[in-house]
Amino acid sequence: SSYYLGRWSNTDSPASSDSYANGSALSGTIEAGQTLVYKNASAENPPYAVTNAVGSTTATYFNGDDPVALLKGGKTWGDRVDCIYASLANGKWGADVSFYRKGTVTAGNKNMSVLDGTGEWVKATLDEVANASSTESAYLGTFVSSSGEDTTPPTWTTGYPKATHVEDTRGTFLVNLDEPGKVYFIVVASGSVAPTAAQVKAGADYGSVSVLEKDSIVVSAANTTTPFEFTGAQPNTDADVYFVAEDNNGNLQSDPVKVSVTTTAARSLTITKPAKNDSFNLGDTIKVDWTSANIDSLVISISPVSSMVNVVMTVGTVKASDGVFKFAIPSGAEAGDYTLTLTDAYDTSFSQKVTPITIVNNKQLNLTAPKAGDTIYVGDSVTFRWTSSNVDSVFIGVRSKVHPQDSMFIITLKPGSDFDHPIPQPVLASKGYFGFRIPKDADADTLTVYLIDAASNMSFYDSVQPVYLLDTTAPAIKSLTPPPGYTNLPSNSGISVQFDSRVVPGTSGEVHVKNTDGSTFKDIPLKDLHFWDDSTYGPGNGFDIWSNFLQFVPGHSYYVEIDAGVVKDMQGRPFAGLQGKYWNFTVASKTLYFSEYDEGSSNNKALEVFNPTDHTISLDNYMIAGSYNGKGVTTDSADLYYFPKGAVLKAGAVFVLANSSASDDILKVANDTLKYNEGGYVVSFNGNDARVLIQKLGNNGMAWIDEIGIGTENPGSGWAVAGVAAATKDHTLLRKASVQMGTTDWTVSAGTDEANSQWIVKPKNYFDNLGKPTSTTGISNPSLVENIEVYPNPGDGRLNITLNNVFKGNVTVRIMDITGRQVYRHVFNNVMNQKLPVDISNEPSNLYFITISDAHNTVVKKFMKR
Repeated sequence: SSYYLGRWSNTDSPASSDSYANGSALSGTIEAGQTLVYKNASAENPPYAVTNAVGSTTATYFNGDDPVALLKGGKTWGDRVDCIYASLANGKWGADVSFYRKGTVTAGNKNMSVLDGTGEWVKATLDEVANASSTESAYLGTFVSSSGEDTTPPTWTTGYPKATHVEDTRGTFLVNLDEPGKVYFIVVASGSVAPTAAQVKAGADYGSVSVLEKDSIVVSAANTTTPFEFTGAQPNTDADVYFVAEDNNGNLQSDPVKVSVTTTAARSLTITKPAKNDSFNLGDTIKVDWTSANIDSLVISISPVSSMVNVVMTVGTVKASDGVFKFAIPSGAEAGDYTLTLTDAYDTSFSQKVTPITIVNNKQLNLTAPKAGDTIYVGDSVTFRWTSSNVDSVFIGVRSKVHPQDSMFIITLKPGSDFDHPIPQPVLASKGYFGFRIPKDADADTLTVYLIDAASNMSFYDSVQPVYLLDTTAPAIKSLTPPPGYTNLPSNSGISVQFDSRVVPGTSGEVHVKNTDGSTFKDIPLKDLHFWDDSTYGPGNGFDIWSNFLQFVPGHSYYVEIDAGVVKDMQGRPFAGLQGKYWNFTVASKTLYFSEYDEGSSNNKALEVFNPTDHTISLDNYMIAGSYNGKGVTTDSADLYYFPKGAVLKAGAVFVLANSSASDDILKVANDTLKYNEGGYVVSFNGNDARVLIQKLGNNGMAWIDEIGIGTENPGSGWAVAGVAAATKDHTLLRKASVQMGTTDWTVSAGTDEANSQWIVKPKNYFDNLGKPTSTTGISNPSLVENIEVYPNPGDGRLNITLNNVFKGNVTVRIMDITGRQVYRHVFNNVMNQKLPVDISNEPSNLYFITISDAHNTVVKKFMKR
């Protein structure tokens, strides 16, 4: 009860007054000669010690450089009566190792006692401890004391010693002991008088018995099989082999163990096929025939006579009694002379060879079309033709002179793959031809064409060059975004054009966006077109017009014309232009948007999407993306959330997406759930992760239509909303009813105060409105609406608001467009039943929302500017 077990961390010089970092008081009693084992609470090995341990203590949480001490009367380093530690100059001296005390030690030692020359400890491996017998010092829970010397000889592991793979003049002895040591053996005639252990160790003739052979085998580790190859035996002979083992402390076994050995008759091996100077073609099958006697297994190898030729193969092991083995010569092997060798698997000195055998390259490939100097054209179909023999399948590849940095491009592709994601697939050589259409976006080039044996790792081929690729056609439109006739384009979307060949800016012209009556809505000069470009491959094959140049009016229809010469291809041929109303589209007057955001405790995360339109919308055309800590929004397919296939959102309805581990209050109204790591983590946000609602535009495009947060910004804990700091963390956000369309301008959406924000900030874990549109949010007293007049409505933007004695004092009037952008704000002071003049005549024709508020009430009215 007066003892403690303590541990100090990462040191070799605790001060006498230092108390241990971890440890515990001991209790109970210990009998004379008894050991007690204390363990780490999570200890598992060795099982015999863990089972018998008396308890656990934090003193055993050492990791290789922590002194451990047995203390008496106190908890400081100065109270130690025994310890184990070493200098930190030795690094982690105690990691992944065991130490046990020598049996000669009879008292504790306050000084460094491991690795520092005192010689009190023996270092052992963890396996030696785990496999130690209960009589050994390495056994955890036993202390072999008295003289401290090991007096027990080693013990044979069951089944040892033994002889294996015995042949006519050789074989293998296998030994295995319970501790390191040395094994002595002698060979005597079968039936001889047995020797004593000392006579085996001496290895000399004894009595009338002559020792035929003698040797020793060093056993370096316990319970490990050690082989010994013996040679020089006589064929077809019986002999007795006597073994005796001795440990490293000189403890010799008292009785030798006899193993009787019979050697086989003499071995023989003859190769009958193939014969010297036989010849084989690439792809042929070589049949090896042999006869043998008294051999178990063989290794077969084909090696080059000249070291400059690649090794064909090595096979091992095969049964010698099989007498036959077949193998195909790889089609990619090099022609030349080879040596066939059959070797005894257990005696590499015993072998037979046939040399040389010759491998001949009988393959032929001849690319007949196109020929050197031929011309082919971009957009045309070309047929590659060839003749061949002894070739199964081929690839066709081309190498560019214009782009020498590119590797060879294989054009024989698996059906369904394309040049952006090519999957090479060979064609049968016997077919003799392959048709291919040159892509229209290919550059004029000088090519080298290759016909390659598909099995040769591209080492056997025929090629022709130069083959000239010419481009004689002007660029044409491949696709438009939005596609012609599109009726639901978000107002904050841009537009783009993709051509069938690579293009660069032309020298003149504009892109004209027109109203349906033919009047000009916006002319986009050449300098404002954003051309696609890739620094590796050069010019791209299209251009964008960004949304900030367009600012479409919701609900309006447009068409786009492109002047001739706005773009040209790499040969300088200009685009012919696009005229008329072919590329027409209509901008949506309302779009889906995020109507609620829940960032609650634990996994209480949800997003709500609202349909403010008067028609049902298919959610197949929408997805949600996200960012992580300001690292940017990723739109890779694996990082997007796709709504359930076929899902629709009715007019005025909401769709709730929730974390699958959210509370029942959320899950009971959820339309879909995601695990933590599903769907780009879109419902696993924590305040500083932006979320974006995306709408597909036809087959090729997409537009961001609403955003919570800023994908490229890390705001710390969260973004401010409506004047509430970090409101996207530990809050619920409700979108106001006045919002009719999403926006990617988070500054406008978040606002700076309760009045100009598009959101209402609620406390954490507020789920009362989840699953329901916030249709009346923002109107504190809906009955007041009928007492407010806005006229003329519709009008040109110069309007009057009559309050009819409803609002008094300081009255604030704010006007927002349907994207949530505030276009007007004014505070009228000391109002008393008067008419308020407002002018937004400079704003575009659109639907607007007028918010009127005083200290007590808020009313929202609609206004249509013509």
